[in-house]
Amino acid sequence: MPRSQYVLDASAVINLYQHFQARRVSQMLTAHAGRKGVRIPEGVQRELMRHSDAAATTMAKLAGRQHECIVRFKQHPELLGQLPEMERKYGEEIRVEKKTYNGFWKSPAGHNAADGQVVAVARYFRATAVSEDRAIELACMLENVPCIGWSEFARLCGLARHTQRELF
Repeated sequence: MPRSQYVLDASAVINLYQHFQARRVSQMLTAHAGRKGVRIPEGVQRELMRHSDAAATTMAKLAGRQHECIVRFKQHPELLGQLPEMERKYGEEIRVEKKTYNGFWKSPAGHNAADGQVVAVARYFRATAVSEDRAIELACMLENVPCIGWSEFARLCGLARHTQRELF
């Protein structure tokens, strides 16, 4: 994986576990968390802990070992001020020139969504957000924060392998 830092949203972590072997995903996240290559906002961790699967197990392990991996807003006073700003700007709606899109709060999670945390943490740490959520992608674009999808992240981490069968 490149030396960049990545901030993952819950759906990106879930997609990794759905598409790849749980053991490989867990090992990759743990290894990169130790090198501060992966950051997970506390809201995303809470979201993943509600699932009773491998993602929740990995989040519990990361919270216990790599305290810098799980970004707690109370430990970063400057970051604490950015979250309300993100939610004020992009909570209800996101305006891109002439077009208006649903904001963070229009997702199924509503006001409990951690979307604003993902963008705020990525901006604060000058990291790349990993999400395919339209609201996060648009907010990242407007905040000048790089954003990639889970599949590109998997490729960069070496999780993706060529498994297609040849037809001829």
